[in-house]
Parts: sequence; C-alpha cells; structure tokens
Amino acid sequence: MDLKTSCPGEGLNSPKQLVEKTAQNSRFFILSLPANAVSKSPFAIEKGLKGILGSPKAVKKLRSGDLLIETLNALQSKLLLLAKTFLGQPIIVSPHRTLNTSRGVISEPDLVNCPESEILEGLSEQGVINVRRITIKRGADILETKHLILTFSQPKLPSSVKAGYLNCHVRPYVPNPLQCFKCQRFGHSKTNVLQLWFNGTCS
Repeated sequence: MDLKTSCPGEGLNSPKQLVEKTAQNSRFFILSLPANAVSKSPFAIEKGLKGILGSPKAVKKLRSGDLLIETLNALQSKLLLLAKTFLGQPIIVSPHRTLNTSRGVISEPDLVNCPESEILEGLSEQGVINVRRITIKRGADILETKHLILTFSQPKLPSSVKAGYLNCHVRPYVPNPLQCFKCQRFGHSKTNVLQLWFNGTCS
C-alpha cells in the first residue's frame, strides 16, 4: 500500500509519519482478504479483528469479499494500518477512497478574484485537497460566485478555515438533486434513461 496516495497534499517522507497522518484523518478502511479467508465464519473474522485493533465501530463485508471497517478513533486506525496478517494470512489495508473525505462550502467576497489553485495551496495545510468555485449561468455567460466547495481529507467537517487573515465559516455542502433532462423528474439522469424507459418509470 502506498500511503502517499492516501494523504494528498502531504509532503511527509517517513512511513511512520505517513501512518500517523493517515490514522488521524481516516476512519474507514478496506481490508483485502486472501481468497481462502473470504469464506471464514463471522465469528472467526470478529476474533481476528479483535486481535488486531479491538472492537471496531462497524464492519461490513463487501461483494468482493473484502471488509469495510469503520474504526472508533485514530489509535484503532493506526493499529489496522500496521497490521500485516489476518487469520494467519497476509493482508492489505488501505483507506477508503471516498468515505474519508467531507465537503463544505465557504462564501467569501474577498476570494472572488483568487484562482482555485491559489486557494488550494493556501488551505492545503488545513486538510483541503480540492477547491471548486460554484458558477451560475446568465444567458450565454458563466459567472463566478463567492461560493467555494472545499473537499477535506477527513470525514469530519471543520467548523471554519483560515484563508490568509480571513476566518471562513464552513457549512455542509448539499449537492443539487439528480434530475433527468428527458422527463424532468428527480432521482435519475439521462444516461440511464433507456433502462428506466423500458421499465415504464421514465416518460
């Protein structure tokens, strides 16, 4: 597992520092089981997990046979990342690609003229790994707004970030509902409209 890819924006060099940083920011992990361990009983799997990190917050077996594990704290995350074997078999543990991030919105008029790359560089030490400005369409024009969507490398959204001297309040990002441009209904997109049309649910 390459932990450098798990902590975007971090310039850490030693594996120990990488494990510590990942453990602090991540609570959801994928434990890839060997083929001969996939069929183990739930009791054996629970016993094996307790031997590594104690009792995690939640465990779910995926269709692939891998385990999705939610830890209680940074210590459990660290113990899981350092694990090399499970039920006597070698394993691979990696942070989940999407569940360990969160998205929030800040609205600052003083950042309107700042490019996204500059904002990302300025906020990267606070766990920001992506910045996207919200735009609106007025006729044929695309207008940039003061609203910025920030993606954080941690599941818990911070209440604020410091953008230079600005103390910016962070509120949860709620994406617009998915809408079909064929039937104008919500909940599906035009890309899967044929399947829904055959089922009689998209007119």
